[in-house]
This record gives sequence, structure tokens and C-alpha cells, in this order.
Amino acid sequence: MDYTTTIFSNRLYELNSVVEKDINDIIYKFSSAVYSSYERHFLKEFQEDEFYKKYGSKDSLHMLTKKSSGFNTYYTNGVERKVKGLIDSQKELIKVHQKDKKESLKSIDKKIREEKDKLAQYEKLLHSYDEYRLDNTKKLKVGKLRHIKATDQIITVRDLNTFKNTTYKLYQFEYEYLRPKIKAIKNKISKLKYRRNNVQIRLENLNTPKRIVFGGKKNLKNLTT
Repeated sequence: MDYTTTIFSNRLYELNSVVEKDINDIIYKFSSAVYSSYERHFLKEFQEDEFYKKYGSKDSLHMLTKKSSGFNTYYTNGVERKVKGLIDSQKELIKVHQKDKKESLKSIDKKIREEKDKLAQYEKLLHSYDEYRLDNTKKLKVGKLRHIKATDQIITVRDLNTFKNTTYKLYQFEYEYLRPKIKAIKNKISKLKYRRNNVQIRLENLNTPKRIVFGGKKNLKNLTT
């Protein structure tokens, strides 16, 4: 037999056509057995009722693979070990994704609470502003919004990011700062709720796992080339 092997490699070079055909055939048969076995393992793990409805409870997964592939015990064990690894990896990935989505939900819920608290403070300020505008003897109540101060019908707002102060006249403050600010916070809350809904849907979808996509018959044949 004329072929060359390389150290630390599982590749064979300069194979004659007979050996190459035999190797390609066994790779194809083994890969086909893995794909078929995965389908059974997937049903058994995630859709147990469907599995027993289709295959019954008489034969084990090992025997089903042995019968369908025609392999001996040695090759069947190889197929089952590979598939079990795929299923175990898929289960662990699902757990990781579920944990990630739950953490995302907690983070989004926290942001929503923070934005709602801000909205309540600005809406209280708007109510106080209406009273202050109608009666200048009253004090503008800023509550937790310490970056806003009013003096002699001039309202000063300090930017919490740049720490720069911007002054507004009485009516200018309402329509150039306060109402746009309230609108922006409402829009942010709406976007956060939309994002939360998407994450929640993805989390629920993880309760019904999807099969691994191997690429179909075309990809299966490409494995042998």
C-alpha cells in the first residue's frame, strides 16, 4: 500500500484510489450514523413523548443506532459517544444563554425603574413649575433634581455630564428643556420595555431547543472530500 503519513496529523497523502474510496465511504457512513443518532437523542432529551411515539420503549438508543447503521459495537459506541457530547454541549449552551438572558432582564428592569423614578421627578417639577409660573411668590420644587435652580424667574440647569450651566427664561425653560426632557424619558422607557419583551421572548424560546443544523446531504458529502 503506497501512502505517506505525517507526524502529529490525521491526514493521509498520496492515497491510491481504492484506499481513498474506502476511507470516504466509512466517513460518510459514520457521519450519517451520527446525524441519525443525534435526531433520536434530541427527541429523547427534549421531546420525550415524540421519541416514544416514533421509536417505542423496547430498544435503547445504542441498539437503535446499531440497527439503523449496521455497525458493530465498536463503531456504534463511537457514534454514541460523539452524539452524547453534542447533546451535552447543547444543554450547557442553553443553560449559559438562559443565565445570560435572565441577567439581561434584571439589568433592563433596573434601568426601567431608574427611568420611571426620573420621570416622576420631572413630572413633579412640571406641576411645581406651573404653580411657580402663575405665582412667583412660590418656590420651585426641584425634589431630587438638585442640578436645577430657579432665581428671579431665571432657571439654571447644570449638565451632569459636562457640568456646564445653561440658563433659561421662565417660558423658555418649559418648552426647550422640561417638556422635551419628559418626552425623551418616556421614549427611553418605551424602548427599554420593547427590548425587555424581545429578551423575554428569546428566554422563553430557549425552553424549546432547536436541532443542530449539520448542513444537509451536500455538506455530508463534502466531509469526505
